[in-house]
Amino acid sequence: MYEIELVGIDGANLLGYLAALGTLRVLTLAEPRAGVRMRWAEKEWWTPVVCHSRIAMQDELVGALAQRVCGRSSINPAWEIGNDLTIAMADFRAFGKGVRGRPRGTWGG
Repeated sequence: MYEIELVGIDGANLLGYLAALGTLRVLTLAEPRAGVRMRWAEKEWWTPVVCHSRIAMQDELVGALAQRVCGRSSINPAWEIGNDLTIAMADFRAFGKGVRGRPRGTWGG
């Protein structure tokens, strides 16, 4: 199993800890059959270390994360309904007033 230190993440900081967990989650979802684990190394701060059965280098790790987080597969189909989703404020307001009080499944039209 290959080990890659995530040297830019401070695991002692809550945001860094959550970033490390998010990284682990994305890698696990990207390759469900790969062996992915995380451990912590005590350096100047707590540093997450990704243990992966296939990815051996930092560049490969960044590429796998970028493809999963920034690639086409990361886009929710709901956002692909058009290139320009602008609507006039008056139209939005009228629609909002029209659906006020109606159950969610009855909003279309």
